[in-house]
Amino acid sequence: MKSKKVILITIIILLIISIALTLFILSMPRTLTVAEQFVDDFLSSYQSKDPRTIEFLTISAFDDSDMTFHGLQGYIADTLTYRIISERTDELDIDFIFVDVEIETVDVAEIIRRYIENTTETDPNRIQEKLNNLVNSPNAPRRTFQVPVIVQEFPIGMFVQMNEELSDALFGGFATFLVDGIFGGN
Repeated sequence: MKSKKVILITIIILLIISIALTLFILSMPRTLTVAEQFVDDFLSSYQSKDPRTIEFLTISAFDDSDMTFHGLQGYIADTLTYRIISERTDELDIDFIFVDVEIETVDVAEIIRRYIENTTETDPNRIQEKLNNLVNSPNAPRRTFQVPVIVQEFPIGMFVQMNEELSDALFGGFATFLVDGIFGGN
């Protein structure tokens, strides 16, 4: 009888220890992979409006100029937040690493839609000034984008592939707004 009680107590103690260890391990922050860290560095550089942000992009292999953050692009970068979710590969695209990121920024497309509906202004300078003020407003609508950031490794290093989804997220939905406006959403 005593040995069953000792066994039961031992099992309970081991169970408590294993639960405590599991909770401890789960509470530890996840370490970013090399590709995730690269995307984190790219987005952090973009967020801080570093002119060398272009060096993270594949286009930098063809263009050695700095990236500029004038006007609307600078305002959007000021509002950008992001969270790296995961990394994955695709057996069909073995040359690419996909880093899934959640990017939140002002919803430029919605701001422009609202502005167009409520204005008769025709002076381009006043329109630009008003849009900049709306983007900078603390009440500006926000939007979250789920973006697979594509990273490709070359012998000279890793680079981010700029695509429609990433461009749209970095510009607060502006790219989609333009395409929808020009092509009617098709």
